[in-house]
Amino acid sequence: MQSTSHLLELVGELYDTATDIDGWPRFLERLTRFFAADGAQFRHTDVAEDCYTVTFTHGFDSSRGLSLEEANARYEPLTLEDPRTLAGMRYPGKPISCRLHVGEAALHATEVYRRVLKPIGAEYSMAVWLPDEEARTFTAVGLWRGPESSLFTQEEADLFGQIVPHMNKALKIYKRLTESDLTARVSESLLDDIGLGILLVDASLRVRLANRSARELAARQEGFALLSDRLVPSTVEDSRVLRSAVQRLLDDASSEHASPGEALSLRRPSGAAPLYVTVSRLDNGPAKESVPSRQESLAVLFVADPERSLECPAEVLQRLFGLTPREAELLGLLVGGEPLRQVSGQLGIGLETARSHLKSVFMKTGTQRQGDLIRLVMSTPAWLRAREEAREV
Repeated sequence: MQSTSHLLELVGELYDTATDIDGWPRFLERLTRFFAADGAQFRHTDVAEDCYTVTFTHGFDSSRGLSLEEANARYEPLTLEDPRTLAGMRYPGKPISCRLHVGEAALHATEVYRRVLKPIGAEYSMAVWLPDEEARTFTAVGLWRGPESSLFTQEEADLFGQIVPHMNKALKIYKRLTESDLTARVSESLLDDIGLGILLVDASLRVRLANRSARELAARQEGFALLSDRLVPSTVEDSRVLRSAVQRLLDDASSEHASPGEALSLRRPSGAAPLYVTVSRLDNGPAKESVPSRQESLAVLFVADPERSLECPAEVLQRLFGLTPREAELLGLLVGGEPLRQVSGQLGIGLETARSHLKSVFMKTGTQRQGDLIRLVMSTPAWLRAREEAREV
């Protein structure tokens, strides 16, 4: 076993696992060397979310005739019969040496020893069990030595105990980072489903986030572009106006009479109708007294292209309002801004047939005017996700 002066180096390796779960094999290798063991295993079980359940093993010798998969399969149903497990559960968070808590004869008499431990050469072991406060997760980290080695001493168990608090912290950090990453990915996916361009920018118009619609608009370089992570309007004047609007909102953030937002337009070099932009402030939540906020002040830009209609998937409208396929197609085109006469032409039906379908849609949606019908649809999530084939145009 190495001296305690190497403990910090081992702890540093442990914290690498907080940001990379695949760092556990490296940590187990270092842990094995630190305690002069033959191998080590880490198993984290999440009862609520199985996707977080992982197992890593270092030093397993399959040349003894039993593969790691076979050993785990044999051990799983015997876990609660293992006297080492029972001893560890009596002292959660405290590393225990097998031989100091379970006698040799008692261990050798168990099925887990005959079917698993003896075949893989795990005569001596030291492990710690780490259940969380809510009993949602269960983590076990253990080391083993072969029959030609010696048992783990109490001194070694105490030294292992100095590492345990860092294990708990590393696991909690990993779980929080994983959940935060999931939240970020879900949020980004939801923003990508919205037909409006949405951008988060700072006072210098550096873009911190842009949804798919915003990226598509920027790629056309009609109204604005994204250059080196900055939003660059097509004209110098529009750039000045937008930057001033963002700066005013962010400067006004702490004011009792803060502005709810500003509206402006971005001209397009092609002469097409300008993009409509609404500028709002991203609310970081209420500030705590006596605690300076370190959150960055950001503005949210909502960008609409008046020449780009928002598609409504017909199948979604059909399910939402109980429409026939043809009625759903008609409604989707109307919401997209097409007049009824043009809709009838696109669907290959007569104007009177289109009016008949529209009358049926009015009845099923409880509306009486086309404006009310469109507002009803726009108040639902139906328009958020455009058809994939429409995005490829």
